[in-house]
Amino acid sequence: GISIRGIKSPNISSGGDPSVATFYDNSYMPRAATSIPFTDIARTEVLKGPQGTLFGRNATAGVINIVPNKPGQEFEGFIRSRVGNYRRFDVEGMVNQPVTDEIAVRANIYSHQRDGIIENEGVGDDLREEGFYAMRMSVLYDLSPDTSIQLAGDYEDRSEDPQYSI
Repeated sequence: GISIRGIKSPNISSGGDPSVATFYDNSYMPRAATSIPFTDIARTEVLKGPQGTLFGRNATAGVINIVPNKPGQEFEGFIRSRVGNYRRFDVEGMVNQPVTDEIAVRANIYSHQRDGIIENEGVGDDLREEGFYAMRMSVLYDLSPDTSIQLAGDYEDRSEDPQYSI
């Protein structure tokens, strides 16, 4: 669990709420710290608590606010990859494209694949295999200098084994 100033909740029941609230793109994530692929992030804010007035009842100890990059009016993009042991292969790409003077689109895709580190002869699947795909697309529409609308969508597909202690 996450702790801020020494306060955390073990959260052993599925109905319990953590003491530290996690927000991703202004949306509350009850178990987000273990499942968010940290790609194309503008900043991560750690706000010590209590933050219940601004963020609700789940922010007794504080808030972790993860802010992804927004679309902008300048073309940019990148592609990068990483290789490692156990046939690890990561690839990430991002493109930011202005469509008009008021509309811009930003898209990001990330793939992480790695073979298991323990060979399982009985079942055939290696233990601790890792693999996921994550995609995000957002569209920003500037209505006026003071008003804008952003629509964003995230997709994630995980096929990973549980993390065993060795």
